[in-house]
Amino acid sequence: MGRVVRGFAIGSLVYLCLPTSIVLISSLGGKGTLDFPPDTISLSAYGDLLGNSDMRSGLFRSVLLGLMCVAFAAIPGVLAALALFRHRVRFQPLLSGILTLGLATPLVVSGMAFLLVYTRLGAIGELWPIAIAITAVNFPILLYAVASSISNLNPELEDAAATLGAEEVQRFLFVTFPAILPGILTGLIMMFVFGMGEFLITMILSTVDNQTLPVVMFGSLRGAVSGTLAAGGGIYIVISLVVIFLVSRLRSIEEILSRPEQG
Repeated sequence: MGRVVRGFAIGSLVYLCLPTSIVLISSLGGKGTLDFPPDTISLSAYGDLLGNSDMRSGLFRSVLLGLMCVAFAAIPGVLAALALFRHRVRFQPLLSGILTLGLATPLVVSGMAFLLVYTRLGAIGELWPIAIAITAVNFPILLYAVASSISNLNPELEDAAATLGAEEVQRFLFVTFPAILPGILTGLIMMFVFGMGEFLITMILSTVDNQTLPVVMFGSLRGAVSGTLAAGGGIYIVISLVVIFLVSRLRSIEEILSRPEQG
């Protein structure tokens, strides 16, 4: 039975990693066209991507979009998580449901709704409205990342700080905030990645002048499939691997911070 489980696990892992591995390996080919397996190993496709003005501008906008999502979500996400999961507020189930509608609603529906609103406001053509839309859709990711840290917070720490004379602001800054910081960072990192890689909403709301890298890559698929497209996918794969590493490290830090002192 153990061998069957291990074999199934290994097969599932190969199945999940195979498409990603093909894209990453293809991006290292030295030819101008997409080739798998590549005859030679080269980073020329990444150089071609950075040398292409449309691809380079799209990559810059994608990074900027991710940073905007972090900026827009940071303070509201932390405050909402504290209000809903640390303090008792009225209509908590209703408020939680409203804040998680972004993930429950199909992206195409959210994109069309934002398109109608932005068209009336005359905000089409700017990057910040797209960031707001993506932030609203992915807001639950930050909310529940912070909530996870809040659930591991020992309330006795705040009580001890209050007993020692710490005021409410001091208790938050020196006790609560450091304890939930790993969850905040995890949520913000995920917000950056989802903001940078969002395709459907960005495609609906963007124009020719403010296309992000996923939209530019999608438009390039109408022509010949080149190694530059694989390089674009390789960039996102590397970013995802870095994020997985950072999140795993942050979870380790969170466990250390939440571990009670012995002695």
